[in-house]
Order: sequence, then structure tokens, then C-alpha cells
Amino acid sequence: MSKRSKIIIFVLVFLASFACLIFVYGDRVIVSFYGGGLVFNGSTAMDLHKASVGGGRYCIPKAYYRFSNSFYSGSSIGVNLSLDVDGFMPWNIYREKYIGSDGGIKLDKEIGVVLYSDASSSGREEFWRLRIPNPRVEKVEGYTKLWPTGVSQSELEYFLIPDGVDDYSVLIRCWKGRRCELDSLYKNSVRYKLNFDERYLVGLEELNSRVISFIDSLRCD
Repeated sequence: MSKRSKIIIFVLVFLASFACLIFVYGDRVIVSFYGGGLVFNGSTAMDLHKASVGGGRYCIPKAYYRFSNSFYSGSSIGVNLSLDVDGFMPWNIYREKYIGSDGGIKLDKEIGVVLYSDASSSGREEFWRLRIPNPRVEKVEGYTKLWPTGVSQSELEYFLIPDGVDDYSVLIRCWKGRRCELDSLYKNSVRYKLNFDERYLVGLEELNSRVISFIDSLRCD
């Protein structure tokens, strides 16, 4: 048997063994392999998990959380949620309910909502001005569009600032043909990020309004 054949057999055996470990031990293998990294949450339970962000308390069904790390004591993951864009159903439940009904889940229907505390508006302004230096500016319907210059992915990555906003307090970061992320102030020192498919830029104002109402409904302080 040649040396090359032995290497191929070794690799195949290793991959098969690793796949068996994941099948048997699930998340524990992934955590160990990545040295304590993120573990996707597969729960469909609607019992509440309480979280604190910026001094506010939020009571959120476990099925909404993207990572099960959020349930661990001392975790810094915080409030990172996954839901469907139409009815705001927890993504885990949506996926379980509709998978296979039309050949598979439409991933473009998944949106992400992240809550985090950030009291430094001046620091944020400075960060984005350094991150997008001397951008190419283009006016599009409803937005000022910023294209980073001197970056290899400049034709893929772009930023949008809604009309009427004169700074970086509301910023939408997009990857052309893929997904976008809105970063905006919720209340006081609490900000939120809304991750969505690029096609939902049309009608974003209505979607964003629904998301704010959804966050309001999670408060329990």
C-alpha cells in the first residue's frame, strides 16, 4: 500500500470517528473541539430565561436564544436571538415545524436580534469613521450609501445611513447579495443589532418597528 493511500485511509477513519462522536455526544464534542466555543441552542422550550442588559431585565423563552451558552452562569454571550421574519416565531420551532415541507428551510426568512449595552456614542462615532475612511458616497432611495475604498472586498461590503441621520448612530452594514445588519439605539444605553437578508432592505422601516415592539414585549423589569 502506498504512502498516499495510507494517508487517505487515516483521514477517512479520523473523520468517521469524529462524526460518530458528534452523533453520540453532540454539543459537548463541539465545545471541546473549539476550546469552549459557542454552542448552538436546539431548544424548543418556551420556559423563560431572564437576562440583564444595560440595567434592564428581559424574560425570553429559551427557544429564541441562538446559543445555549446564554444559559450558563457567567456567560458573556448575552441576548442573541433567532426568529422567523414573518411571525417572529422562535427559529428553532419554525425550523422544526416547516423543515421538509417544501424541500428545506428558507434561510432568508431567519432574522437575528442582539441586545447589548453601549453608553459611549462618541467612541462609536470614532470607531466607524476609522473603519470607513474616505468612503465613496452615493445617494440611493432613503439612504446615504457608503462604499469603503482601498479594501479588497469593497464591491461586496457597503454601509447605509438612513436619510435624516447625520452621524453613525444608525448604521446598516451589508454584504452584497447576502445579508445586512442594522445597528441602532433601543433605549438609554441599550443598543440592538438586527441581522436580516438583504432583500428586506425594502420595507425595513416596518420590519424595524416590529422588532422594537418585539423587544418591548420581552421586558420584565
